[in-house]
Amino acid sequence: MHYQKAAETGNAASMCPSGFLKTPLVASVLILGGTTALSAAVCGTALAQVEAGQSKSRFDISAGSLSDALVAFSAQSHLQITSQAPALSGHRTNGLHGSFTPDEALGHLLLGSGLSWRPAGSSAVQIIPATRSASITLGPVRVGGTAARMSNPQAAYGPGEGFFVSHSTAATKTDTPIVDIPQSVYVIGRQQMDDLQPLNVAEVLRYMPGITDPMGGSGIPSINSHDIYQRGFQSDTFVDGLMTGVSPSTVEPFMLDRVEAMSGPASVMYGQAAPGGIINEDLKRPTEQAQHQFNVGFGSYGRYEGQFDTSGPLTKDGQLLYRIVAVGNTQGDQVQYVKYQRVVVQPALTWNIDKNTKLTLIGQYNYTPSLRYAAGGPAIGSLFPQKYGRYSPTIDTGDPGFDRSYDKSHLFEYIFSHKFNRHLQFSQNFRYEYDDSYFAQLFSNGLVAGTSDMKRYALVDHFKGWAALLDSHLQGDYDTGPVHHTLLVGVDYRDQPDSGTYAFDFSTVPTLNLLSPKYYQYNYSDFIKQTGNKWDTENDSLSQTGVYFQDQMKWKGLNVMIGGRQDWDDYYSTFKKAFTWHVGVSYKTDFGLSPYFSYATSFFPQTSNVYGKGIADPLEGKQWEVGLKYQPTNTKMLFTVAAYDLRENNVLESDPDHQNFSLEIGQVRARGVELSANVNITQGLNLNANYTYMSIYNSRTTLTSTDINGKTVSLQGKAPTELPRNTVNLFVDYKFQKNSLNGIFDGLTLNAGMRYVGFSMGDEANSFHVPAYTVFDGGVSYDFGTLSRRLKGLNMRASLVNGFNKQYVVECSSSKSCSWGQLRRVTGQIGYRW
Repeated sequence: MHYQKAAETGNAASMCPSGFLKTPLVASVLILGGTTALSAAVCGTALAQVEAGQSKSRFDISAGSLSDALVAFSAQSHLQITSQAPALSGHRTNGLHGSFTPDEALGHLLLGSGLSWRPAGSSAVQIIPATRSASITLGPVRVGGTAARMSNPQAAYGPGEGFFVSHSTAATKTDTPIVDIPQSVYVIGRQQMDDLQPLNVAEVLRYMPGITDPMGGSGIPSINSHDIYQRGFQSDTFVDGLMTGVSPSTVEPFMLDRVEAMSGPASVMYGQAAPGGIINEDLKRPTEQAQHQFNVGFGSYGRYEGQFDTSGPLTKDGQLLYRIVAVGNTQGDQVQYVKYQRVVVQPALTWNIDKNTKLTLIGQYNYTPSLRYAAGGPAIGSLFPQKYGRYSPTIDTGDPGFDRSYDKSHLFEYIFSHKFNRHLQFSQNFRYEYDDSYFAQLFSNGLVAGTSDMKRYALVDHFKGWAALLDSHLQGDYDTGPVHHTLLVGVDYRDQPDSGTYAFDFSTVPTLNLLSPKYYQYNYSDFIKQTGNKWDTENDSLSQTGVYFQDQMKWKGLNVMIGGRQDWDDYYSTFKKAFTWHVGVSYKTDFGLSPYFSYATSFFPQTSNVYGKGIADPLEGKQWEVGLKYQPTNTKMLFTVAAYDLRENNVLESDPDHQNFSLEIGQVRARGVELSANVNITQGLNLNANYTYMSIYNSRTTLTSTDINGKTVSLQGKAPTELPRNTVNLFVDYKFQKNSLNGIFDGLTLNAGMRYVGFSMGDEANSFHVPAYTVFDGGVSYDFGTLSRRLKGLNMRASLVNGFNKQYVVECSSSKSCSWGQLRRVTGQIGYRW
């Protein structure tokens, strides 16, 4: 308050108490007599940095009016800035994020405004119209969305800082502060992934609200992450804004900088998608500043891993940047005989063609020669003890003799952007991917009555496919009176042909005694003999073309977003078109609180026939959402609260009057509340906390199912399986600060997590529950550089999953198939960074 009053009197020096003349104070704004004085009290010689030999400082300035941006610049650079009000009126800037000298930062902010600056003393500058005499030659800094952004952790694709991420493109395809987006967007950045040491993306998402991972407790990464549910509906996974057509590029978290979840219908930006939302993963990109690391990992069940990540400039001027990321690992599992081996290499190159044009190329090769999963078992013997007791979570319900699974894939991606001027820019993403996977597995088919013998059947599936995906859009930034618009107009295309062969054996697979299992009773030769080497084939071609628009309008604190999209879809040789739209409104107060409302729709094509009509209409999702987002000013904290009502219509039911036809009369409804906090509380202390409540049920259906006792019941009002009603998770990370507690803990970081998952339904008839469970995770890391300069860069990390070794069932899809949860797992890593 004293600072504000002093600024109002125009006497910045009066804010400097005696003996404190070298301490910079907070920037403030003075509007008097038609003159805008953007001032920061700078005492003594704190900023004689207007001349050559400046040092770089950290800037984090949002896009918006130039006047507001210069206020933020003044506060962050400790320079007093003055300008005539008419000179700034109507000008906007793209903002600034990263480390720059003051003159580089000013050059970026004033780009395209027709304005320049000149020194006005040792600690002040004046904004003036650009003329020959007033022009200033900047150093070798690239602005306008090129390499200057590469080192910004808060860039829309960056790794974030601590547990805080401020910007995202997931909901809007534009670089937008999350607090301004009238939809639910949640992000896990690089540091939290490093703390968790997840073996797959599903483990990253355990600490997000509204996300359900009904996979079993195996730590083996699946071929993809499509078994993830948002708000009760199966999610689609995107990488760098493009759907993963066939490639398993999502399985290794080390290849990523962040994982984003946009909850709710997303069809306007992405086309066909389930109404619960999408998962977007950003691959690591080249960085402007050199950074390198090499890690050797180890852990439970014979885990060994090597990781390598090197990045930086290839040329002195930074025009070419590179990055190479590689992972090689081998691991067993808590389930006997289950294992995998994998090698992934991901090179990337960024070419900063000029200050307004950039091209990034990313490739990935993924080879998994050994990939065997843990199969589930029956509810009786796992969830419910039979008279013989429960079987062990370590029992392999398959057979190691029937093991031929592998996966090979590769992808190529380019990301191009060109800024024509400060009003118009073009962006294009393209990816080609190919996958060849072979899957052989035995599955539970229930128990032989009165025994511990589990019936099983065999499936072999060989899949090959490729996909080409392209998204192009123009972004316009302009003003109509006092309203600023960010207009997006785009088109995207996806072509995904694939082919597969598959076969089943339901009759000759021997039973397995769960209490005294015997293996190598069934092999691939037995499968071929039973099936006669006859395979069913499936050849499909999926394509989608969509045209979309979106306008984000901002007037003072009010943000309004409207968008629409028309899709033409050829889905499994059926052609359909659909129109989807969304609208959202939010208002951001001066202290960082943003209430919002949104309504959005989605579609997903179907292939069944309706009698007298032909191909069924697509599934239609409709959701309204209200919420609050709070990002306190000048903090790295984001709090969110969201409530939603989501319905999916045109769910198909069997037509009782016409065999092999369907009726579009079903509806599934989900309602819920999500609370989230991602905060850097103090220096070194980070927290991620979430709570989710979700009620989902069949609101309209004529379907029936059989309960655990064999009775036929209606599914009207019943909840789907595997989806808990309540979840709570908390993850805290603390790095001891230098010289705390006499330096005893210098270099030490501790973290701890808690995950509570409420009960879920065990079968479609809702005749039994899977009980709730709570598990605790933890970790520790140590920087040896605090001991000696010679050890700088050497570090150690260890993490713990289910620290108390709780034994629990994680999910059941029916009484025949349940999965044990992850038992205690320890992973460690020794690394070197330079």
